[in-house]
Amino acid sequence: MKIKNGMRQSDISRLRGEALKANKKADGMVERGETTTLQEAIDILQAIDERQEKIKNNLLQNEKTWRLSPEDEGDPRVMSKFAKNREAKIAGMARERLRLYQEEMEKQGKTAFQTPEEYQEKLEEEKYNIKYFPVLFVSTPHIEPGVSGTFGGEPTPLMYATAVLDRYTRIDEFPSLKTPDVKAVLNPAVYDKEFENSLVSYVKKFKPKVIGISNISEGHHFALKIAETIKRLSPETIIVMGGAHEDGTNPEVYKRASEQVKTKSKPNFAGVRPPTETYELSKEHMAKMEKVRTFAKDEERELIDFVVSGDAPYLLMELMKTIADNPDASADELKKIIFERKGELSKIEGSGDLFFYDREQQKIQDIEISGTPLDRNNLPFMFRARLARENRYPIFKNKKTAQVMACVGCIESCEFCFESASQTLYGVPKLQQRKPENVLKELDLLKEQDYEAIFFDDSTFTQNPHATNQLMKLMTERRKKTGEYFEWGCQTTIRSVDPEQRQGLLKKMAEAGCTYIYFGLEQAEPDIEHVQKASKFPIHKKSWTETFEAVCQSANEAGIRVGCSLQFGLKETPSQWQKTIDLVKKMYEAGYIGKNSVAINTNTPYPETEQWIKLAKQEGELPDYREKLKRHPRFETSHQFSSLAWENADEIYALAKPQLGEALVGVSFSNKEIEQCIERYRNIFERDFYINDEVYQEYLEGKHEGIHFNSAAIAVPFAEAREVAKKVFEKESELTEEEKSTILDEARKKAAELINLFDERGVAFGRNTTEAASFVYWLAGLQKGDKVVLTNGENLSIQRLFELHLDHGNPKRNDGWSAWPTWYSERDQKYQEVLPDKTGVETVVIEAITADIEKLEQEMREQIDENTKVFVFSHVLRDSGRELPVKQIVEIARKVKAEKNPQNPDLFVLVDGAQALGNVPKIDFAELGCDAYVATPHKTMKSEVVGLLYFNPDNPKIQENLKRMNNLYYRDEQVVLDGVFDERLGVEANVADSISYADVAGFSEAINQLKSRGLEGNNFSKIAQARQETKDYFTGELRNLNIGVEFPEVDNPTSFIVNFRIEGKNQKEVAKKLAEKGAFVSFIDRNPDDQNAKYFRASFQPDNTREEVDKFISALREVIS
Repeated sequence: MKIKNGMRQSDISRLRGEALKANKKADGMVERGETTTLQEAIDILQAIDERQEKIKNNLLQNEKTWRLSPEDEGDPRVMSKFAKNREAKIAGMARERLRLYQEEMEKQGKTAFQTPEEYQEKLEEEKYNIKYFPVLFVSTPHIEPGVSGTFGGEPTPLMYATAVLDRYTRIDEFPSLKTPDVKAVLNPAVYDKEFENSLVSYVKKFKPKVIGISNISEGHHFALKIAETIKRLSPETIIVMGGAHEDGTNPEVYKRASEQVKTKSKPNFAGVRPPTETYELSKEHMAKMEKVRTFAKDEERELIDFVVSGDAPYLLMELMKTIADNPDASADELKKIIFERKGELSKIEGSGDLFFYDREQQKIQDIEISGTPLDRNNLPFMFRARLARENRYPIFKNKKTAQVMACVGCIESCEFCFESASQTLYGVPKLQQRKPENVLKELDLLKEQDYEAIFFDDSTFTQNPHATNQLMKLMTERRKKTGEYFEWGCQTTIRSVDPEQRQGLLKKMAEAGCTYIYFGLEQAEPDIEHVQKASKFPIHKKSWTETFEAVCQSANEAGIRVGCSLQFGLKETPSQWQKTIDLVKKMYEAGYIGKNSVAINTNTPYPETEQWIKLAKQEGELPDYREKLKRHPRFETSHQFSSLAWENADEIYALAKPQLGEALVGVSFSNKEIEQCIERYRNIFERDFYINDEVYQEYLEGKHEGIHFNSAAIAVPFAEAREVAKKVFEKESELTEEEKSTILDEARKKAAELINLFDERGVAFGRNTTEAASFVYWLAGLQKGDKVVLTNGENLSIQRLFELHLDHGNPKRNDGWSAWPTWYSERDQKYQEVLPDKTGVETVVIEAITADIEKLEQEMREQIDENTKVFVFSHVLRDSGRELPVKQIVEIARKVKAEKNPQNPDLFVLVDGAQALGNVPKIDFAELGCDAYVATPHKTMKSEVVGLLYFNPDNPKIQENLKRMNNLYYRDEQVVLDGVFDERLGVEANVADSISYADVAGFSEAINQLKSRGLEGNNFSKIAQARQETKDYFTGELRNLNIGVEFPEVDNPTSFIVNFRIEGKNQKEVAKKLAEKGAFVSFIDRNPDDQNAKYFRASFQPDNTREEVDKFISALREVIS
């Protein structure tokens, strides 16, 4: 009988015969009654073979010596009876599905399978679909980009929670017909767009049946956001929430502890002492606890299906088994089934609870598990292969690093640490120590996985002397035997490695491979009420500070680097802040503490700490970590729930950064490197001469007559513009929000019109053009290691802004390259001093001043490479007034980048129009093709001092980077004043200060004045013509002096600028003497070794007159003579 084209019954008979011939054991299995049919026997034998192959390929050598626990020494290749029957059943179900499919195809007169191979391939596919359901785990990040002082690390709590489940699935012994197939463990370091896209991609692609979300309190807001995203994309997905936040906000453990206090309970069966009076809570206190638990809000009951609190390894396994056993059950149906298993689940090993919201009963149901402490020696080792992000620690030179826990718990009880309350609340021993031999087995496994470094994630690695010494001995022996082993580090307390109390320990640790220890120093003089671990030091007749110094010295002698955590906000004084910083500085300068090894934290009350319990007893509500945390950019733990005010955190950072420099985590450059970079630019500036500040100030105030042909360097606004600005300045403190918005909106619209920008949202203001251009650093998404190519046609402040984060607004008038005669500088600065920092961006400068377009293209091709992220060039060269072909250069730049990096051809192009807008007859932003354009209306349009930045507000990448600007820290990144960006873009000020409304109003009035002189929209032709007439008369009169004036030849000149030299004269001295007489021009020195690179620069405004030219010529004649 023909079954399908190309495959007859005879083919199937032949295949069956071959199978029987290949494995005669099948007959024996049927005869012995082990299976009921020959096909089942064949299926089981095939499954056994597949198990052997799976174990051979998927398990490493050090995993093949045990079955479910590293202690059982079972053979993972041996299939249980359940697993054999499961595989036979799945194979039968798959064949039945294909048989029905074949019948349906035959009815339609179609062919199901062309070959036996095609049938077999489809059979395996059906078996997979029957057997597996997709699962995803997410370790919630707790920060967004821009927060320093933190490192992502491995999600060890989540990996321990899934360890049992992972082992069962990896050896194919999951006890259900269906088996979880974990697609990935997403472990992003930060919550950003890349992570969101990755999450959405996984959910859309796999439609996971279950997604587990692990989170700490500081990431709880993001965990809820993740759950919301999942339910929106896949409403049927079951979401299980767990992690430290759920452990700490579990109200049941607080109730139990409080009840134990009231009933004066004795130590439990695990020998854990009953809680102290601290844990006694009233109904009012418990009501506060209930408010912050998950499921307290209706929306959480829609998003989250189950919450696992406490020990998860076996509880999660049982929860997943229930889901697998009931594949078609809805979340609500599963809850009923699970609740029916309450008695069974209550016997699970571990201490904790399973929660869910019961819609029928309209209450949160709780299933408490046994309370039996986990035997961590019996837990399978963490499985890391599914981690989406590889872990590389900077302290180990970015080696592939695994995090391991040799012991859970801590003998100390510092009230700010979760170890202070966790063991009491969950009734488990203070220390849950793994056997050293067990730890070594895991290390051997990690070595087989090509890990190069280990960080022991124990709260206090050296707190158990016997276990520590034994592990050091084993690791040292392994090191000697293999010739190499791990470089490793740990965190611990200074007391537990005190060279007087634990002699020789540090040396033993170094011999075992330890190169780094991270200490919880907290402070130089910690308050023992809050830092309990410091309370025992008086017994040893040595202070906390003296012990730290001794430990640092001993560690250094052993060859171990030291890092430390500082914690502020424990009721210490500013003088104690300084003592702490002084202590760390002393150790750093002595070479004991390494770079990027000091983390500054501010105290924050977290759930599951004694601080949290004490806070519940005080007035007010508990911190609700559903809220998005507004973090201090330099303090991971400084936010609205911290014990220390943001202003105090600012003050501490301002103390620490200049003194500790790159010792701080997240700081890349030493203070010396930063100062050297600043000094280099300072020295370059001093080669030029732009203005005599004293005479010029008198000129501005009307106390000194002057002739101003220096607009390319410094501003002289229209008298009408200055008057408008002055009036606004005098009443600026009284302006309403509506009046401020009107000033900004009017100015933005006028600015947009000047360059024919379609949307005024794309106009940003700066206190000068350098500051306006500095925003491009962030709009382009630049980071340390990126490359920027510029030309020598730009003011060097443009190159500097890509290399240094400064206050480019020049509020102190001490930056010669940034405009200062602003109304802003007449009022008090409303924020603290900035702390300059290097960016780590590479800048390369190419020739543009003397290059024609062919030479410029050649230089662009040489310097723009695959890593170049930004290209900057000038529309009009500030030295000569030469206009460059912007559109053509933009096209060349993009073409070159695309050739060098086809996979990522993006290049952000900034055009410096400081000497162009208001000078060039007409500019259209869209026609230029650039990403951003900066302009200087106070130079070219007689405005008050304002810098203009133009960009396309609808550019997706710019939109994304604008959002990130809300994370910038004004101290060492970027000052963002209120009003700088259009409020619709959502960029918030990071200081309590604003752009000068007086300067902005003065800009608007200057545009009005230009319109009365011939400006029409973005057409400056009449303005340019008036300038050109003055320029022509100026150059003609200079030639007539017959004093050896030379004018360099300029291609495509504009009306704004002319440069010249006077043969045989010291150009700089002449410029200075002219300034003393109130005749203002610039002196430019482009090369100290080339006399031809030294010249005067004159620049003109439309209202300069011939009479002013005559006066200048007269002054020059006097100076020359």
